[in-house]
Amino acid sequence: MALLSSAARLAGRNLRNVARMSLVATSQIVGGGTVRPTTEADLPAVGKLWQDQFGFENGMETMKIMIDYCKGGTFVGLNEQGDHVGFITASRTDTQSMGGHFIVQSDYRGTGVGDELFRRRGEFIGDRNFGVNSVMYRVNANRRLGFTVSSFTVNLMEHHVDHAKMATRPPLPSCSATIQPYTDDMYDDVSAYDAQIAGHPRDGFLKPYLAAHVNRSYVAIEGQSKIVGYTTITPMTGLFSFGLFPLYGDDAAIQSKLLRTIVADLPDGAAVVAGGAATNNRAFEMYTAHGWIVEMQALRIYTKHDRDFPLKKVGSVLHLDVCGI
Repeated sequence: MALLSSAARLAGRNLRNVARMSLVATSQIVGGGTVRPTTEADLPAVGKLWQDQFGFENGMETMKIMIDYCKGGTFVGLNEQGDHVGFITASRTDTQSMGGHFIVQSDYRGTGVGDELFRRRGEFIGDRNFGVNSVMYRVNANRRLGFTVSSFTVNLMEHHVDHAKMATRPPLPSCSATIQPYTDDMYDDVSAYDAQIAGHPRDGFLKPYLAAHVNRSYVAIEGQSKIVGYTTITPMTGLFSFGLFPLYGDDAAIQSKLLRTIVADLPDGAAVVAGGAATNNRAFEMYTAHGWIVEMQALRIYTKHDRDFPLKKVGSVLHLDVCGI
């Protein structure tokens, strides 16, 4: 069972409130509010809205990359005074879509803002296979909304950096890969590796993401140049200082070496969050051996069919809501 910290309890309470809204497809918003596509200028208000409700949020760099990647699939809800009261996202490929980041300010639930956000996102998704990450108590309700295909359980892991304790951790498993700081000239090889994990190229997200975090990324290399893993730390706000998104490696030894290398760069006391598949038992053992705990859990569910990801290579996802893995 997941260990529910303050972040999990806060998220759970507010997701329950969100879930009470009806999902009728309507454009009628009480009081004359509006729903429109998200712009970069909306991000500070959206980030505050999310953090006020859930306690944490991605940094502004990552949020801008997210809305650019989801172009046409992110929307904000505004009240009659133009204040931000809602937000929703979805990304899509030719046949797949992933969604998340749905929030409506508590005193605007039941006004039609949430309904219109859902309707606009639904138009963007079309008839694609659509996936979300559902907190456990919402799974049955989401099944009634059409999310009938269960996939993997997501562990949201939390860690508070303590370098003195890190020095006492067990030795790393044997690993022939070398860990090197990421540089821009590595991008094509890292992108090709990432596409093997995701099942399709994600350059629209990955290229600006790595460019923004070039000094906070590492790659694992076998031999002279073969990429066998990579990881990035991204700044966050609120309860977490940083997010470990992603942590990919061909095996647990590579993931462990990347994890220890990148955490060594962080200041003592920093709160770090990561999210990966619970079915990756070796990754879970790696995290617990390094002092991480389960913050909360969610179930990946789809409307049409499951997706085949190499979960044993995934210690943490690139972006849980819009990148799928």
